[in-house]
Amino acid sequence: MDSRVVACRRNLRNMSFCRLLKTIFIACRCCCGWFSDTFPAGRFNRAEHHRMISKEVIISNKLGLHARPAMQFVDVANQFQSTVTVHKGGDEPGEADGKSVMQMIILAAVEGTPLKIDAEGADAEEAIAKLAELVESKFGEEE
Repeated sequence: MDSRVVACRRNLRNMSFCRLLKTIFIACRCCCGWFSDTFPAGRFNRAEHHRMISKEVIISNKLGLHARPAMQFVDVANQFQSTVTVHKGGDEPGEADGKSVMQMIILAAVEGTPLKIDAEGADAEEAIAKLAELVESKFGEEE
């Protein structure tokens, strides 16, 4: 193994936890290249990777966000690398990972429920556009 890689790994082991997190999530680079190969986040353009886009939509289909529309939503969300989070408004606010069917069903969003869809990542705009289009089309349930 290259001596630079060994030295780099030794330096990482000796760092405090806070300093290690700062190195991983902010600096994302190392002199020997091992670090960026091991932690792929080091290869992203930070400004592009952390781009957050949001859109508010209203559930308008009569049956609300039951199993089939939740699965459709998750299927579309999983087409993108961005993280997708859904915030439920109204009387019983909640939050769900847009890539988890169970979390989406547990939101229990009925007709008229406002949702805020957040996407963070390089393809966030495209993800939000497709997800909002799906919700606004009533998940294809009604003509």
